Amino acid sequence: MSKETFLRRLTSMRVISCFIVSAAILCSSAAALAQCESAAMLFLKHPNKRTYIGLVNVAGGHVREDCKSALLKPNVNDSLLRIVETGNPWAIKVLVDGLHSLDGGDLEDAHRALGVSAEKNPKTILRLYAEKRISSVGLSSSMQMLPESLVDNTQGRIARLVQRSKIISAIKEPDLREARDIALEALKDRIVDERAIEK
Repeated sequence: MSKETFLRRLTSMRVISCFIVSAAILCSSAAALAQCESAAMLFLKHPNKRTYIGLVNVAGGHVREDCKSALLKPNVNDSLLRIVETGNPWAIKVLVDGLHSLDGGDLEDAHRALGVSAEKNPKTILRLYAEKRISSVGLSSSMQMLPESLVDNTQGRIARLVQRSKIISAIKEPDLREARDIALEALKDRIVDERAIEK
């Protein structure tokens, strides 16, 4: 076999190998997305530890990127936000892990849901700050966001913020102190702003 023939065959084999590898990657990517979509739907029906584990990267303990897409894109899933607002700790973790991929109205909706969740289950979001899964800015924004039903109700907004402050103040665990203080400061600032509007 001539050197030229050998090189042609080698090139052909490389091209075929690349095609096979590319096809395998595409197939595994499509299979992973389908698996995540299935896991996301199951989680939304039954948001508990077992279904949360189906969304999580076992090594890192955070929701897998491809599974976040199934729950958060192109818009945040309204079902997920409603579950978060009930204080469900597993849904709160899913949403917090996806905050960095949101912006605009989706990010506001997420913070609003997390703020409402803090009234029912304040320790989960405070603990996620302690675990460095939500930033101080994210925690503060969540604490300050209120339901849209209070947009034209200054007294209602103030009352809700004061009530939220009382709930957060009741958290006494030493490992949550820093998060609690950040949350209370954010709430205090928002109450001051609301009282200024009221005058």
